[in-house]
Amino acid sequence: MNGIDTNLLLRLILGDDRDQVMRIKDLLKGSTDDLVANDLVIAETVWTLQKAMGASREEVIIALDTLTTGIDVRPLDVKTLELARHESELHGFGIADGLIGARNAAAGCETTYTFDKRAARSALFTIVP
Repeated sequence: MNGIDTNLLLRLILGDDRDQVMRIKDLLKGSTDDLVANDLVIAETVWTLQKAMGASREEVIIALDTLTTGIDVRPLDVKTLELARHESELHGFGIADGLIGARNAAAGCETTYTFDKRAARSALFTIVP
């Protein structure tokens, strides 16, 4: 297994640099190891798509769906990403926040304390009293 940086994941999602996309595809073809994107890469990708590229929430969800089904790179932890995506979509908070709560739950935390009222709608979070 080998990790990838955010810039590789963005090239695959956006397809905006033909040469770099081909180099990544060649890397994928020549590798017997899985390529994975960790939570930080996913969070940075989401941020870049939304803030720098102006992508809507729906477009980001579609991009994340391709990560779990459509390209030859997989999340380091599919279940954590799926939980983060589901909770953020259901309760209206950011994917990065969802990753924080889901990652903490996967690590055995009973909850993640927050001041974020939207996040606190999710069972992953508890509002600080």
